Amino acid sequence: MTLLGRRLNPCLLVAAVIGLAFAVVLIGSGGAGASAPAKPTGYWKLFVKLEVTSTGTATNPRCYPDPEQVAPSPVSGTATQKIVWKTTRPTTVEFHETPGGIPVAGETNYTPAFRGKLTETRSGDLDLGGEPRGCYGSSQPPKTDCGSRSALGGIYVNPLGGIRSWKGFRIEPEQTPGERWQSCGLAGAQFKLDPLDLEITASRGKLTGKAPKLVFSKTKQLKAADTNEGVKSSATGTLKYTVTLIRASSSS
Repeated sequence: MTLLGRRLNPCLLVAAVIGLAFAVVLIGSGGAGASAPAKPTGYWKLFVKLEVTSTGTATNPRCYPDPEQVAPSPVSGTATQKIVWKTTRPTTVEFHETPGGIPVAGETNYTPAFRGKLTETRSGDLDLGGEPRGCYGSSQPPKTDCGSRSALGGIYVNPLGGIRSWKGFRIEPEQTPGERWQSCGLAGAQFKLDPLDLEITASRGKLTGKAPKLVFSKTKQLKAADTNEGVKSSATGTLKYTVTLIRASSSS
């Protein structure tokens, strides 16, 4: 849903509906519980810096690299990938808990939406289907440097945890340049690494508190394996990120 051209955060919309229903119950019961203290809300400027590097290997055991061979033989290929995601325009995000104990996390609707630039670089000898190019006697060069592709887009911000079980928040870019590649595929296992869905662990008290700045940094080793239609692949990688929250007002 949008308001004046601005995408509304579904999480905040649901929280607003629940809050309205709770208020109606209070009025209908003569204001019972109306003296309960209001839930604190934390407002923060959000900045993201992320870098991912990965290498994948795929093997097809039933290839015919020589058109004249009778029996199939295995052929392997590799692919490398680097992803860099940086904030170009921060936004204000808010964190609070509804009277019913539901955690809420998302962009406010009072400031410009988040914008971040995500750049992906690829090279290797896998086709877009994740198979070695030389599997069927391809005349393409064994190694290809495909350069970089970029996308500028927004961000998804959602709570991490359930009712009365606040664990932090999740962020993920709205857009990636993945569909813009005409060659240079990735191994199937590289897609399973899923490094762009970040889970940031933080307590409710910290996210709704009065600290001037919160910094969440992490380096994580990634590993995955996959088998698809007989093609086996494996991947390893490294994820490094820093998510910074700088205290703000609801309208800043």
